[in-house]
Amino acid sequence: MGGNSRLLDSIAVARAVSVASIKASIGLRKLISPSSSARYSSIIAVFYLRQNEIPAINSVKGSIFALRQGEEKAIVEEASHKRARGIGGTMKIRYTNLDNIKKNKQSILHVYKWMTKKKKMSRSYFIPHHAQIHNELLKENDHKTTITWIGHSTFLIQIDNVNILTDPVYAKMMGIKKRLTEPGIPFADLPRIDVVLISHAHYDHLDFPTIKKIGRGARYLLPVGLKSLFMRKKFQQSTELSWWESTRINGVEFTFVPAQHWTRRTFFDTNTSHWGGWVIKGRESEGSVYFAGDSAYFQGFKQIGERFNIDQAILPIGAYDPVQVMSNAHMSPEEAVKSFVDLQANTFIPMHYGTFKLANDTPEEALGLLQAEWKRLQLERERLKILLLGETLFV
Repeated sequence: MGGNSRLLDSIAVARAVSVASIKASIGLRKLISPSSSARYSSIIAVFYLRQNEIPAINSVKGSIFALRQGEEKAIVEEASHKRARGIGGTMKIRYTNLDNIKKNKQSILHVYKWMTKKKKMSRSYFIPHHAQIHNELLKENDHKTTITWIGHSTFLIQIDNVNILTDPVYAKMMGIKKRLTEPGIPFADLPRIDVVLISHAHYDHLDFPTIKKIGRGARYLLPVGLKSLFMRKKFQQSTELSWWESTRINGVEFTFVPAQHWTRRTFFDTNTSHWGGWVIKGRESEGSVYFAGDSAYFQGFKQIGERFNIDQAILPIGAYDPVQVMSNAHMSPEEAVKSFVDLQANTFIPMHYGTFKLANDTPEEALGLLQAEWKRLQLERERLKILLLGETLFV
């Protein structure tokens, strides 16, 4: 009898959350044109529920258990065990942050209010493209170290004749939002790609249509837990690493380092792969290039700075507002400067802004805060390299 009672309670909670989801969907229809059909409002609702970590309803072997923030009802222990298991019954590892800090959780109503109050980005300001794109030089380069910003977290990095692409995303849409700017280098103009670095599995960092364009000739370096997905998609040259593990490709050393973040691609795989950044060191160079991926500010930056001699630090400065939603996964521009100081790096290259509309902040705000904090700390101006799209930094 007790089991039936728990099931009925769970169904009641599930129905309540479903009603809230439908209401959110109806409200979200205002974000799209009146001519769009009703089914798009449902798509939008599902997208935002997934992207913003709204607790969702999960069916486990015929029983319904509600996952809802603030829910005081205890979910039975048996359900917890079942939810942690994959289809085949094997346990799924759930990865965590260094300090076991978890992502910010907000109610459906809170996120709905945030969505309806989003600031409009100035249509007069977009990240411009650099006047001189070195396409041919980059294709012929076999010895210079270069860093070229393509957009968001996608960079072409060339070290010791190894061409590296970070978090490659050439997608024209992110969810229901259009890309704000064209990539700095058209895909057809890229040199051959030898190595692809993935920081984590979120869609704005891992785009399989782009991966398929790159092809199976490249080597894919992945966070631990992500290789099985690549193998299912027939990308055999995939290597996954845990934090602080290293591998060498053509003499260039790649080390996977911690970040404070989280990841998910479906309702059922939250944190089943890890997240982090990459430190890249050439054969002869004393210093390294550090690509941070996606991260909030955390003590790990000091640890990375103590272990490596960082020359160029590529750090995220966007998707930080509202703080109560984003602070455990994204850092503000001021925190990015603090992380740069912790890393003891020589040069700061900002990223993760101005390509996709992911939060309330705008690219001009992010850059303004970054430059103001840089000036406040009296850091040398030449150490801050704000690249335009397609611009190449010759190291």
